[in-house]
Amino acid sequence: MSYKIRKAEFTDIDAVWLIEQKTIGSWDYNQFLEELNRDFSIFIVAEDESIHKYDADAYPIDGYAVAWRIADEIQLNSIAVCNERQNNGIGTLIVNYIKNMGYESGARCLLLEVRSKNANALNFYKKNGFEITGKRKNYYKDDDAILMELKLR
Repeated sequence: MSYKIRKAEFTDIDAVWLIEQKTIGSWDYNQFLEELNRDFSIFIVAEDESIHKYDADAYPIDGYAVAWRIADEIQLNSIAVCNERQNNGIGTLIVNYIKNMGYESGARCLLLEVRSKNANALNFYKKNGFEITGKRKNYYKDDDAILMELKLR
């Protein structure tokens, strides 16, 4: 499989929504639509170039991320890879794309929050260079948030 990371388009929203429902499940459909119109939003998808875009039985989108560029920081708000494609490097490809965008735009750091009980996500972020910088008690209704940062300069 060969993946291309690109800006999300309106026609990607159904595939993104499907991934969201089967993985994280915290965003609603309209939130993704709103991201398409925000100037500060970095909304990207990982497209499997081996799947033809017009194959009615297959979505070429296997992952996505939404981040916000505010001042000299990038806040990673959501990232997911479809369950069937996890642990194949797609998440790292997406994070590296955002890192490179950050470097090129002069961002100082990449920030995120992750559920304290989500060991897989915590390990993924640590493996990709993020460090724990703090904790927000009861950030989620059933969990604390671990704050993480990746310095870009």
